[in-house]
Amino acid sequence: MIPFEDQIRYSCPFHMQYPGHALLFTLLLRHDGATFFPILQDIVNGEDEIGSVSSEIIKALLISENPTHWKPVGNLLLAAQRQEGLRQTILETLDFTSTGALLYIIDLILEEELYRFSSVIRAVDTWFGFGWEAPKKATIKRILSTASNLLRTPENILAAAKARITLKLILPSGLRTYRCR
Repeated sequence: MIPFEDQIRYSCPFHMQYPGHALLFTLLLRHDGATFFPILQDIVNGEDEIGSVSSEIIKALLISENPTHWKPVGNLLLAAQRQEGLRQTILETLDFTSTGALLYIIDLILEEELYRFSSVIRAVDTWFGFGWEAPKKATIKRILSTASNLLRTPENILAAAKARITLKLILPSGLRTYRCR
């Protein structure tokens, strides 16, 4: 049997063969975070001698309900600079994460004005299924702000309904449609 530590470290070259590793890594975080979180954190921070970042590692950290586990991914998103592919990889995992992690990343995008990047625009378009060609930054910001508000305070959905807003939110628990007419 391959030790779990090695499965984490060597997950990048084999992530296509073992797409369930994210769930395994999340369970490891839940049951022995003191052992496994430092390994995952070192990999994400580029400090592990062997491991490299994979979508499965990013997913595992974001599936977790522990906000401490989301922070390295948020830092990685901020550090992506001109690496659209890395930013896109992070954002594409959000439909497979906890609602808390989704809110954390949406808030990070809004606070740091990351909605100006094409990977963020593409992700928002994919999450909501808009099929946009080239939306304006202000539109992306408004959609993300509205989504954050509705996810945080579902009691605001009625007010959104009166404002005639329609959003389809793809959450870890499934598709939720808020139709406001």
